[in-house]
Amino acid sequence: MLEMVEKFSFWERRHRLQNLEQLQKKLLADMRPIVLIGAAVEVEDLLSVLPAEPHLIAADGSVGILSEFEQDLWPTLALVVSDADGWPHLQVAAEKGITIALHAHGDNWPEVEIALAKWGEMSPTEPLPLILTHQTNSSIEGAYNVGGFTDGDRALCLMLALGIHPERLVLVGYDEQTFGRWSGVSNEALKRRKLAWMAKILDKVGFGNG
Repeated sequence: MLEMVEKFSFWERRHRLQNLEQLQKKLLADMRPIVLIGAAVEVEDLLSVLPAEPHLIAADGSVGILSEFEQDLWPTLALVVSDADGWPHLQVAAEKGITIALHAHGDNWPEVEIALAKWGEMSPTEPLPLILTHQTNSSIEGAYNVGGFTDGDRALCLMLALGIHPERLVLVGYDEQTFGRWSGVSNEALKRRKLAWMAKILDKVGFGNG
């Protein structure tokens, strides 16, 4: 992922660091709630939190929920956390210039390669803001291991890593029992194991059900 990204001058490491710093600065500039959108989100879940005028953070394909609102919520979306399988909704966010934290986890290279090729082609005039994440034991310059396993819990871990106070964070559409309609399910048994890991991580950082 690093090798492909760094073929593009507009995605070299200093620019990706700037993207991360700008995201952090934006989210720390006020005390508005930060709503993290998970794969089981429905319109009514977001309606209940919108009066607080929050910043929105979406887990991959769950960003598609924004297209179901008559009001334009895209300006409130600060970030999409993705392992590159949230099509076609992920592409809509990319075309709107939303910052994307793109994740490499070992077996998603074909999806990452397709995403980067698409985004690289459309980026020369107005580069898509990218941040890179991974989940290895190694320190990788230019990419960050913020913790987390699925897009949803990794989004939460990223917020905590940026210094966001936990009391500002609101989770909607996070359900360890339900396959949300924004989540790809190719292997049901494997998906349940992934959701179990999400639940463990949410518990670990104080956002779970025990």
